[in-house]
Amino acid sequence: MVDKQIVGFEDVIDELIRDLKMESSEVEVISIVGMPGLGKTTVASKIYNDRTINFEFTKRIWINVSEVWNRKDIYLSILKEFTSDDMSSESEIYLAEKVTEKLNQVKFLLVADDVWTVSAWEDVKVSLPMNKGSCKVLITSRDDQVAYSANPRREPHRLRFLDDEESWKLLQMEVYGGEGKWPKEWEGIGKKIAKDCGGLPLALVVVGGILLSEISTPDATINAWKKLSESVVEYTMAHDKERSMEKAIALSYEKLPYHLRDCFL
Repeated sequence: MVDKQIVGFEDVIDELIRDLKMESSEVEVISIVGMPGLGKTTVASKIYNDRTINFEFTKRIWINVSEVWNRKDIYLSILKEFTSDDMSSESEIYLAEKVTEKLNQVKFLLVADDVWTVSAWEDVKVSLPMNKGSCKVLITSRDDQVAYSANPRREPHRLRFLDDEESWKLLQMEVYGGEGKWPKEWEGIGKKIAKDCGGLPLALVVVGGILLSEISTPDATINAWKKLSESVVEYTMAHDKERSMEKAIALSYEKLPYHLRDCFL
């Protein structure tokens, strides 16, 4: 997994790393919950790539579950971390048993990203040696019920929206690669755009990419950014945060050249 820069979730990451390194008598499931676009996968990736986590677990495995999942594909994704053999012709039962066998041999961290339903989690769980101590599973999900089903004894870690200062910092990082590089004469419009993204990291990343693509001459740039600012208000209104991710993607789509739009339909 590619490690991305993090803004606003450093405390959550530190707490999750501490939880993952704690001793346990069986496999413990820890969940990150939040609406789409808040950065669940980014936080999980940061933890997955952490040096101390790499040292703690002899085997780290990342699987993408998503809305439409397949049990066999899940098991094959886990097994490819142990063997290069082609096992695609084997039955689901055989593969699940093989996953259990392999995981029993190591101290593992399994990251199950984007688990939509309890049923999806159950399909992952059936192959895990749940009585194996000190091993961990880290789930990301938009649904609290998935988290409570996976571990009813532990509250999930819920991601929050970014505040205005954090939003401005993230936007600067996306456009100029860091803080303090934003031209002073454009700072006002930049802060307004950051605020209008409503604290949603995905919206800030999408809008940041568009702002970067619009940089040219000073006059042309500020005119393009002012026009974009009006679009940000329309597409990512803070009072409608539950639909902000869809709107951010729509904004990005509408900025594509017409000949490329068909690729996303």
